[in-house]
Amino acid sequence: MLRKPAYFCSPNVITKPPGQSTMKKIFTLITILFSLTNCSVDKDTASINEDWYAEIKFADGFTDQIVIHIATTDTIKSVTVDFPLKNIGSIWGHEPFSDVDVAKTTIDEDNISFIAHDLELDFEGKINSTKSEIVGRLVLSGNPYDVVFTKTKLPNPKNPTTIEQVPGLSSQAGSPDLAMKIPIEKSNSLFTEELTWLEIRDAIKNSKTTIIIPTGGIEQNGSYLATGKHNYVLKNVTDSIAHKLGNALIAPIIQFVPEGNHSPPTSHMKYSGTISLQESTYEQLLKDIASSYKAHGFKIIIFIGDSGGNQWGMYVVSKELNSQWKNDNCKVLYIPEYYDNYRIAQWLKTQGIKEVDTGVHDNFQYTSQMMALDPTLVRMKQRIASGNFTVNGINLQPIDKTIELGKKLCNYQADITVDAINKALKNK
Repeated sequence: MLRKPAYFCSPNVITKPPGQSTMKKIFTLITILFSLTNCSVDKDTASINEDWYAEIKFADGFTDQIVIHIATTDTIKSVTVDFPLKNIGSIWGHEPFSDVDVAKTTIDEDNISFIAHDLELDFEGKINSTKSEIVGRLVLSGNPYDVVFTKTKLPNPKNPTTIEQVPGLSSQAGSPDLAMKIPIEKSNSLFTEELTWLEIRDAIKNSKTTIIIPTGGIEQNGSYLATGKHNYVLKNVTDSIAHKLGNALIAPIIQFVPEGNHSPPTSHMKYSGTISLQESTYEQLLKDIASSYKAHGFKIIIFIGDSGGNQWGMYVVSKELNSQWKNDNCKVLYIPEYYDNYRIAQWLKTQGIKEVDTGVHDNFQYTSQMMALDPTLVRMKQRIASGNFTVNGINLQPIDKTIELGKKLCNYQADITVDAINKALKNK
């Protein structure tokens, strides 16, 4: 929908001759008429209501059109956007649409900028000295295009009637049949990121309606352990937990959690490689992930976290979602029993592991479990070569013995967690 051309009005200066009241009446009438036609009568500032037109040429051969409507007064500046054509291209296909409101509009004598989040559109341009062109860069879905807007309405371009679609990106490819059957043997993995959507769909149908959402972290872990320590440990333990539960799948491990302030850096953020989320960002991430799984049909959503900074957010979100979903046949569990380093340290003592704190963010608990997954994550060969393959006074050799104890610890931690989950379900 294109708007009608606007009018530009400047008030006439009318001088009232002495003693002639008729001129006063005429002036009053003219003022009313200007008001009715939405034209400014401010002698310093005229309203602007303009349509500007430009073309965007895409690499797939389609030429699109964009119309921006600019409306300003001395107090209001607004822009709306039209894309009047049906774009059948493979790069930015869309139906025609009009009057889309934009945000963060800036308009002055020489510049104009705005952003439309719904369209994934951003524009920054300069108005030339004669006010006849706006030259700038338009960004669509992250891709930049140089455009020139003029006040001249453009004829429809001669576009092709068909455009070859990129394989795998057609509308049909993005909307497969919801009832389609799995064409091959199913995977045995319990990690949703390793499954197809069909395998997840059928697992839900077959009563696997529990989803475990693990939270890890990226942080400094002493001189030898990889920064993804918590995520690697979760990979093993959650797999064991899900197998013991029997009706659960595992969400992708949330690797980014609160680790300290950014500026000035605090806690782990003082050390290179650490990634930290604000608490509000972290909690919103948990809500969105849980809401996604609820939408797919999961009935029990379980939060477990392998780091201290993760715990409060999981508690807050589980409480909030349980209140929000109390009538929706969906339960959210936060399981603090998973993360209990004191309990694990006491258990390790029963296995002959009695550590002494040496002031590093590393211990046998994590080193042994990471070795069970991949010894390179703890720099095993390099430490053996340098004669420093110990942690907190514990010799990590023989290697097989440490790995075996890491696996045993994984199983112990899974048993404790499953028991806590079952108790929590009974109390809901």
